[in-house]
Amino acid sequence: MLIRKIIKDEAKASVAITFDGPLGPLHEPKVFPFAVALFTKRRVVPISINVKKKIVLNNRWDKFIVPLLFNNINVYVHDPIDVDKKDLKDEFEKQRKEAKKIMLEWEENN
Repeated sequence: MLIRKIIKDEAKASVAITFDGPLGPLHEPKVFPFAVALFTKRRVVPISINVKKKIVLNNRWDKFIVPLLFNNINVYVHDPIDVDKKDLKDEFEKQRKEAKKIMLEWEENN
């Protein structure tokens, strides 16, 4: 697996993967980020972003946001989500539900 090789070659390497993309649906975490975390012996770290002044592309499935200039952008790093080999059997269902809950709660409160 290319991603595993890249991360192992760089001890401090990080990978950023959107939970719900690239094809959606919105806020439905996919298996891939959790599988990458498992195979590279890393944890999943959810990150939420809130943009005060923005253009929202409502015609897209992901409600893509374009931040405007001179803006206030808040970035919140949530607690890491651990993955284990046993979680692979149920396609990381527990972790995916936890990630979805984090995303939805953040969106409601910000």
